[in-house]
Amino acid sequence: MQARVKGFTLIELVATMVLIGILAVTALPRFASLGEEASEATFEAVRSNFKTGVSLVHSTSIVKQYKGTGGFPDVLLEGQCIMMDSSSGFPLVDQTTGSCSPVVMTLPLDKLDEVLPTRMYASIRNVLDTPPHFFEQAVAAGFPPPPPPPPSGSVELPSLLMDGDFSEWVWNKTPPTANLQSPQGLNFTYNQTSGSVN
Repeated sequence: MQARVKGFTLIELVATMVLIGILAVTALPRFASLGEEASEATFEAVRSNFKTGVSLVHSTSIVKQYKGTGGFPDVLLEGQCIMMDSSSGFPLVDQTTGSCSPVVMTLPLDKLDEVLPTRMYASIRNVLDTPPHFFEQAVAAGFPPPPPPPPSGSVELPSLLMDGDFSEWVWNKTPPTANLQSPQGLNFTYNQTSGSVN
């Protein structure tokens, strides 16, 4: 007796191929657009981080502003010196020209009694007048050494604010505005006068 050979019929194979074709036609565009959505999400993250960096540096410059000078000082942030617009307090669009001289914020000891409660001032004054032994050793050893401001003139503002590699991005600057363009062609504009990031 001959065994029956089982297999797919031609109609079943054609129906399967048609079904796979329909799935490919409907699903492929969805998967293809994921790459574009990822690029847009990356760009939005960069724009948001840039805006946060501008706000942080602006706030730091306001805090370090000297009374009576009427200008905003440059900011030393995580070892990077960022030049500020002295009239607006926002980072300059062009960081590759000029020199950066960040201001160290100091509070004179004779003014401490005006801003601190009496007992706290007395405690701080006592420590300053008779410093502990470990403090004297640390000062004698030169700890902590003041960080020298790094040379300005080689790094553009996006890399300074976000500490990343933006070699493939284009930073078109025409003060007071600049435009950062992603490799995919998306861009946003920064204004050093108002600090806006659009």
